[in-house]
Amino acid sequence: MLNGTEIYELCGPSVANLVFSRSGQRVSSGTGFVVGNHLVTAGHVVHSARGLDFDVVFEKSSRSVPTRWADCSSAPTIGGFSDEHSYDYAIVVPPDEISLPPSLEWATECPVPGTPVCALGYPFEDPHLTLHQGFVSAVYQSGPALILKIDMSINPSNSGGPLISMKDGKVVGMVTRKATGLTKAFDQLVSVMDENIRFLTKPRQIFASIGGIDPVQAALVSQTQIRHVAAEIYRSANVGIGYAVWNEPLKHEPRLSEH
Repeated sequence: MLNGTEIYELCGPSVANLVFSRSGQRVSSGTGFVVGNHLVTAGHVVHSARGLDFDVVFEKSSRSVPTRWADCSSAPTIGGFSDEHSYDYAIVVPPDEISLPPSLEWATECPVPGTPVCALGYPFEDPHLTLHQGFVSAVYQSGPALILKIDMSINPSNSGGPLISMKDGKVVGMVTRKATGLTKAFDQLVSVMDENIRFLTKPRQIFASIGGIDPVQAALVSQTQIRHVAAEIYRSANVGIGYAVWNEPLKHEPRLSEH
């Protein structure tokens, strides 16, 4: 059995921060890791990457300087893909001139509830590699994918990172998303505000101003601001539950067997 420090030092150099930007402004980010001379991440992380600059940095590797793997005129080269309604993964082919850190290894046995695991990633767009430790709390089928429910703090930008067995430091799965007890309530709240915003932006008769203020325009601004705040609260809310997908069929992808 390994401890968290040992896994951080052993696996950390092979875990990358993926940053997507436009004109120098960050648009989104995620996590990826090296297997078989390729970069593996969540499919939803790279789904809308076209038209964005794509930079990769292995913070704990000697190759810690960010490297650009694609610019706004292209997109990352994808060597395998499964959307987020399935196994939610993307295999990113590195540019020819890129030398990658050592490959991580796939676990061969699916973990059972109670298995101690840890996740490595860059949550909340933090440029510093972060380790979270917990255990598998449930294993169940969802469509074609086998889902690992994990008792662990998982946050935005953790997606695409490796879920590692503390038994041997091997990758049992890939982190795909987090869950909160407020997910449904926030979805309903945002839906109502979106409907209010659509109503307020429809062509309308001219209303008399009150104290020089257009009440409809004021309501529109208010709804837009509240929606933004709600989205930020939802993004940050965490009840210590996350999800990963078991490493099938990634460990059978031909590209990831290349060395």
